[in-house]
This record gives sequence, structure tokens and C-alpha cells, in this order.
Amino acid sequence: MPTYALTPIEDLGIEIDRDDPEITILVGEPDMESFVEGGGDTTYVCGDCGATILKDVERGAIGNLGFECIGCGTVLYLPAHDD
Repeated sequence: MPTYALTPIEDLGIEIDRDDPEITILVGEPDMESFVEGGGDTTYVCGDCGATILKDVERGAIGNLGFECIGCGTVLYLPAHDD
């Protein structure tokens, strides 16, 4: 099963305004194990702390989303895939 690290937005050189209504960043609960657990073969983890963000999802099914890491709070970005 492939595992990919999501890139922190700050490492991409992107500055965001979290109050902008055009921006969606998913924020989890402290006791969550991941945002989504599916039946696919791909797992995405935080590029900073390694916390699981998306577990066992289909690669390319989720994309162009921001996540606040449930482990360290870093804002991460999952781009859309062209597969």
C-alpha cells in the first residue's frame, strides 16, 4: 500500500487567510485517527509529524483540499491528481 506525505502549505510558499470564505481547510477533532478511512490502497500522512490524514483511500479520489493536521496542527495541502 503506497503512503504519501502531504506538503505543509508554508513549504509551498503559499500564504493563506483562514478567514477567507473561498478557502476550505478541514479541521479534525483531537481523538480522530484520520479524516477519512476508506477501502482504497493509498494513505496520506502529515509531512511534518507523520500523523495519518487519509487512510486507505483511492488515489485521486480526493484532491485540492487543505487539512489541519490532527497531530501537530500544520496546514497541509493535497493537490488534485491527473491520473
